[in-house]
Amino acid sequence: MYGKGGFYMKTKYRLESIAFYDTEALAAHLGEMAALGWELESVGLLLWKYRKIQREKRTYGITFFPDASEVKDSPTQVQSDFIEEQAEKGWQYVTQWNQMQFFQTTAEHPAPLFVNENQRLDAIKKSMAITFLLPHILLLFGFLLQVAYNAKQIYLHPLHYITDSVAWWFLLIQTLTAAYALVSCLTYWRWYKKSLAAVKTGGNCLPVKKGQRIFAKIPYLPLGFLFLWCFLLPPNLRTLVGNASSGIVLTMAVLGILLLGKTLLGNGKAASAVLSCMAVVLAVSVVFINHHLTIARDPILAKPLVLAENPPLTMEQLKEVETDTYVTFTENSTIFAAAQSYTQWDGAKNPIMGYTILDLSCEALVDTCVDASLHRRDDWGTSHPYDSQKSLTLDSADAAWQLYEDGQTWQTYLLQKDKRLVYLSFYEHVTPEELEEAASVLLAES
Repeated sequence: MYGKGGFYMKTKYRLESIAFYDTEALAAHLGEMAALGWELESVGLLLWKYRKIQREKRTYGITFFPDASEVKDSPTQVQSDFIEEQAEKGWQYVTQWNQMQFFQTTAEHPAPLFVNENQRLDAIKKSMAITFLLPHILLLFGFLLQVAYNAKQIYLHPLHYITDSVAWWFLLIQTLTAAYALVSCLTYWRWYKKSLAAVKTGGNCLPVKKGQRIFAKIPYLPLGFLFLWCFLLPPNLRTLVGNASSGIVLTMAVLGILLLGKTLLGNGKAASAVLSCMAVVLAVSVVFINHHLTIARDPILAKPLVLAENPPLTMEQLKEVETDTYVTFTENSTIFAAAQSYTQWDGAKNPIMGYTILDLSCEALVDTCVDASLHRRDDWGTSHPYDSQKSLTLDSADAAWQLYEDGQTWQTYLLQKDKRLVYLSFYEHVTPEELEEAASVLLAES
């Protein structure tokens, strides 16, 4: 097998997604790798190392030994005696991972490999507690907190989040990650309790079902996508390359640190515990980074302002304007609503008028958004949250309000007709007739 540079690849590393308690699947997978010309050399926390061999049919077996060394990769004296006994039966020792030993044979009909089911279950329980349950439980509670936080923000500030696709993607990814962690823990715990009951009655650990094996291959999808989402999400296509590059570098750096620790510490239990702690810290760090991006993503993901060619309303349609003006425009949309925001500026780059048109997908959202604007200090993305209002009567609107801050009157209005809301601000005085004209234009297409 040759790499891109033409050199012969004698070893390779793989990120395996098979659960360690699924020994049948592990043995079958190693047999398939041998048939492809790769034999297992060592097992690490993240990566498995394989050595190039001639393709051959091999049968792999896995045993569990309670006397395994906690700090050394090499077998203890008692293990060595056990390995010699298995060698006489045709089983060749390959490597170990904690209390798990891997054997292989090329015999057509090999003698059964001795496996103490009590030792097997006890070893699996100890290994999974540190390397599986703890990180998954931290992920579960960490992302449940994030789901609760984002759900609260969406409820309290619907005007801000209802058209923010980023917020909904964050919520979806966090929910899926929490669900994956929960199902993984429950699936393993169910297998362990049933296997424990079987072993106590003199039976064997239960085989892992096909559905569990399929689910075991999922973990790297949501977690990998989470990394991509946290670090690679672009505010727009122009900065996609920069964001992607920094995300890849950071992800590879984290993996590099774990692999370096693995190389320096080895395969023992103590090393696995240290590396598991590092993995936990990484998981917690992802949660905090995700939280930071959740609460501070606006300046990161803000869409650039563009010149509006045909804005629905300009100040020139209401009154005479002394200087040349221009209008900037942004838009956002989700399945719940679409928002278009316009700001008109004079020649000195001072705002003259601004408005946001929010078209909701269903009438049930109208009262929620109006209530948020009038009573929950939802600020429509401006620097002025309004704490009081006065109802107005406009021919073009089903409802209208003038908004206030600390009792101070602003030329700021909230208009509603059918499923359309309009947030309208003037930076100079307008008459009631001019306000009526603006409302008729902005609410005309609802």
